[in-house]
Amino acid sequence: MSTEPTRLTEPYNLFEEFDGTRIDPMLTQIFDKMRTYSQLLQEEFIGSAQINEIMNEIDDEWRQLLHKPTRVTGIISFRIPASPGIDTQTIVDFYDDVEMEFGGVLPVHEDSQFIPDADGDDATIYKYTLALRFIRWAKALDGTSVKLEGIASLDDITSIEFPEAMSNERANNWLAYYHPDEQGDIDVALLNPGKEECETLMQLEGISINMNTAHKGDEAQIQRSTRALEMYTNRLIMFDRDAPYLIEVEGYAWDPTGDVGNEKAYVQGKTMASLDRIVWLPTIDDSGQIVPHVSARFLNENKDRPATPMQVPLSVIISLTSCRYDYFFGYNTDDSGK
Repeated sequence: MSTEPTRLTEPYNLFEEFDGTRIDPMLTQIFDKMRTYSQLLQEEFIGSAQINEIMNEIDDEWRQLLHKPTRVTGIISFRIPASPGIDTQTIVDFYDDVEMEFGGVLPVHEDSQFIPDADGDDATIYKYTLALRFIRWAKALDGTSVKLEGIASLDDITSIEFPEAMSNERANNWLAYYHPDEQGDIDVALLNPGKEECETLMQLEGISINMNTAHKGDEAQIQRSTRALEMYTNRLIMFDRDAPYLIEVEGYAWDPTGDVGNEKAYVQGKTMASLDRIVWLPTIDDSGQIVPHVSARFLNENKDRPATPMQVPLSVIISLTSCRYDYFFGYNTDDSGK
């Protein structure tokens, strides 16, 4: 019998997979760059022009996220402005999945040194470390809103989530961790690409996902999984932006123009449509499952009248063809349906 210890690699692999879901890999790469800069900045004194150049270089990489809402878990220090009878305070606290505004990179002075400038005056140069800046609003004692500015070390941030953004890499990591079987079903369905995007899209029909299995009713997690599914599938299937589609439907779909968002609507017949993207929405019968829909705009017979937006479950599509493909290649008469 061997006496060598068994190497337990599975827990470590699972942690690595989970780690890829907490923070978007795109952000991780920028954080790593910040750490490298921080190490260099702690070894050398530099002036304001140099630190501003570094800040702009980093902020340019996530410019689309600046001043956008984010949900953060971690330790953050917020500066509480002075008020009558109360001096300015700094409060350090742990925040668990709290919504804030993302402020980008913030340099923090670590040490300073005076040097004469060209005019003979004293100038100050610094050593820095780079941190993250957050903004949140709170109620003052008099009921007014107060803007609070916070700072956090990279090592103190456990997770950071941008509801409006997700990279393709993170979407893949998220599905691989929380929905590996469903991701496998999607990959199998799309293993053999269709002759055009309509056929490829319809290969997703029949796939449904119970979000409660992985997330137990956590609405924030369900929304993240939904966004990951949309990122993943829309990367695999893209629709024609220049030519319309001919679509025939019969059944219930979602009308996104309702007073309270998506409202159930019965659709029937054949029309030309512009297809925008795949969306994953609950089934019409409220079975607790989400299924793939296509976000469509049903074109009006009068070009001057606006199209009708609809979110159409694949299950109610009787036929779907591309006008471009039909013109250039042609469909077989016995192979035009779903």
